[in-house]
Amino acid sequence: MVTTKTFYILLDLGICSTQTEFSREWLGASDRYFSFLRAKNRDAHMTALMGMAARLECLADQLSSDVRSTRKANILNALVDEIWDYMRARAITTLPKRRTSRSLSGALLGQRSASATQVAV
Repeated sequence: MVTTKTFYILLDLGICSTQTEFSREWLGASDRYFSFLRAKNRDAHMTALMGMAARLECLADQLSSDVRSTRKANILNALVDEIWDYMRARAITTLPKRRTSRSLSGALLGQRSASATQVAV
C-alpha cells in the first residue's frame, strides 16, 4: 500500500512522527483516518492521495534548495513519482464498464461502434 509506505518513509526521514499527524497533515483527513486504512487493509481515497502527492512535491522542492537536504529531496521525489504512477494505474483499473461493446482502445482511437454510426431516418 502506497499510503503505508509513504508513512514509514516520512517517519524514517523525521518528517512525520505519528499516525495522527500523518492523517491530518499529509492525507488531509481526520486524526484516525490512517489507522482506519491500516485496520481495513485499504489505501487512501484518490483525493487524499492527490493532496499528499502535492504536499510532498512542495516539500521536496523546498528541500532541494538546501544542499544538506538533497538526499531527502531525492527520496521524496521518487516517492511522489511512485504515488502518481499508482494513482494513474488505479484510475485506469477503476474505469466503469460501458453499456456498449465499444472498447477503450476504440474510444482512444476515435472509432465508433456500429450503433453510433447509424443515421436515424
